[in-house]
Amino acid sequence: MTKDGKQFDRHVVTILNELEIARKEISRNQEQMIRLGLPPIISQFYFPQITPGLTDNKLLRRIEPYEEKGSAILLKMLKDGTLDMSLLSSTTPLTDKNLKAHTISKANFKIIVSPQHRLANRKSVTFNELVNENFINLNSSFIHAEVFKHFAHEAHFRPTIIFQTSDVPLLKSLVSQNTGIALLTDLALKNTDDLVALDIETNIPLNFIVSIAYRRSHILTPNQSKLISLLTDKK
Repeated sequence: MTKDGKQFDRHVVTILNELEIARKEISRNQEQMIRLGLPPIISQFYFPQITPGLTDNKLLRRIEPYEEKGSAILLKMLKDGTLDMSLLSSTTPLTDKNLKAHTISKANFKIIVSPQHRLANRKSVTFNELVNENFINLNSSFIHAEVFKHFAHEAHFRPTIIFQTSDVPLLKSLVSQNTGIALLTDLALKNTDDLVALDIETNIPLNFIVSIAYRRSHILTPNQSKLISLLTDKK
């Protein structure tokens, strides 16, 4: 294939992709449903907070949720037109030329330990102090994995990871039993948890940012616009 042919092929692929996205969007607009991506932590700990407002505005019944997938997978589904919009987690505000995103919530990352742990009487800790600890981690589908690598790199040591999971309640239960310690956003913590949450002393603090995102090319339906307004007003 010539250089011009390759260039033409690239445009054809882009056009065909846009046509497929348009077909999906038009079909869902007729259904008046909102295909909404919900990553696990956001689904379990943030979404329930906004359901009363969704119910009052008659939006909850219009939402077709896509759950149990991490933000990275949901982002791809959003871009290929499978989703109309998605709640996404990130450590910095989302910037993508093909997407429009609104930050709607921010939370901190904490080190969680059992009340029986040697650090349980502390308010904060440096990552360097955790060199001899056993860690229970969320797997790579969570942004926690990226944040964990950041703190380990900053502290110049390779942490001991004894268990990885995609189950947040299981992670909290294991930490509560003093099996190990973990990195977790305080968005996922409740007052009823048998855990102690410690601030992380760092030169480069990272946040757990929750955003609502949709494609720039997508024309919002009235229900989708109402959802955006509800979420951004709650910020």
